[in-house]
Amino acid sequence: MPTVYVRDFPEDLHLRLKIQVLKEKTTIRELVIKVLEEYLEKVGG
Repeated sequence: MPTVYVRDFPEDLHLRLKIQVLKEKTTIRELVIKVLEEYLEKVGG
């Protein structure tokens, strides 16, 4: 699987993401997938 780099990602949001990853004992990848799945369910995608 290729690596995805996001440029100009807000530093405060990145910090909050890393904190949430630690709280949930998961990875950034897994958390992003979870959030995207929840969002797409919400909007009917």
